[in-house]
Amino acid sequence: MQEVIIRLKGTQIGSSGEKTNVEHQAHGQYYWKNNIAYISYYEADGQTKTLLKLEEGALHIVRRGAISHEQLFAKGRKSAGAYRLKGASFKMEVLTTKLKIEHRAALAAGNVFLRYKLFLNGQWQSDNELLIEFMSP
Repeated sequence: MQEVIIRLKGTQIGSSGEKTNVEHQAHGQYYWKNNIAYISYYEADGQTKTLLKLEEGALHIVRRGAISHEQLFAKGRKSAGAYRLKGASFKMEVLTTKLKIEHRAALAAGNVFLRYKLFLNGQWQSDNELLIEFMSP
């Protein structure tokens, strides 16, 4: 495993047209196995651990802790997941419209750009973009 810095920048546009931007930076771990990159880190709450699994044409996100959530992103594909936090659970679906993964295993560095539509309990909620950058410190 190698230590990495992870930077996340997200944009969400909801039904009202209001644009929300979020940014987060974390220290985490990176490893490469069987042509798949794994990146793990703790979210800003310090209680939720996130695992990013980068493979050919897909991003799989697994979150455990205060939030429990698994989601697969693959271009042109709608995938279902469940989002759970204390006392609440939501059926969540995403339709991935763009996914670009650039990765340099030898440097433990790369980025992921993702554009998707978010649906909660079957209803469209927002259009989203997410940029994930990771690099050795």
